Amino acid sequence: MKLNRFIVAIAALIFAGATIAPATAQRKIDEHGTGNCIFAPVKLPFGKEGSTPYLSVTNTFESEQAVHARCYFNGTIASYKKHGKVFNSLRDEGEYSYNLYWVKPRPDGSLPDHGGLKEITAGRRVDVGDSWDWDGRQFHFGNLEDCDMKVPLFDRDRLEAYPNNCLNLVTAARFMERQNGLSPQAKTKFCLRVRIIASDTKRWTFRNDSWSSGAVKDFYPMAGGCFYVKLAN
Repeated sequence: MKLNRFIVAIAALIFAGATIAPATAQRKIDEHGTGNCIFAPVKLPFGKEGSTPYLSVTNTFESEQAVHARCYFNGTIASYKKHGKVFNSLRDEGEYSYNLYWVKPRPDGSLPDHGGLKEITAGRRVDVGDSWDWDGRQFHFGNLEDCDMKVPLFDRDRLEAYPNNCLNLVTAARFMERQNGLSPQAKTKFCLRVRIIASDTKRWTFRNDSWSSGAVKDFYPMAGGCFYVKLAN
């Protein structure tokens, strides 16, 4: 009887240690109003932060491992319409964008906590459609049928992709290393950025013997996060 009670007690402790953080704990909005992204090797279902997949949330992945992200916005997508007095890609075109960046190491080979972002390929535009009330969304990277970062045709000569044209994070990292004159690294870092294009000002430009006025477009961040990928030698 005492042994059974001991086993039950140990099981309770193990279960308690595996508590999954609720959605309110997963969502982290910084002082600038920018949301966060969390990552896992499995899909993170919407509204089920108390489920088992969220136990696998991590920021470090093995070579060739799929990366699934869930990004949390600071409000619904519709709430971002107020940003940008002159231009707003949500308000004017019904779209926002995202991109995945490679992080350039410091001269000593260490990876910075902030900065160093280098664009791998062109970002993607998302037609909002009927998702105006969403306050976040998933992204998928790797050799997946529903990957969210396919290599465009104009980049396929320089970026090696999977057969389905999904971006291969390992070969992309190796390409970026070569482009930046670096030797092969043991680990690399990627950062995901979700944003709208917005502007509060116009600028006059003189072209073809005439003046024209257009919005000075800039990115307004919605969410972001970074993860590491171990690279095979």
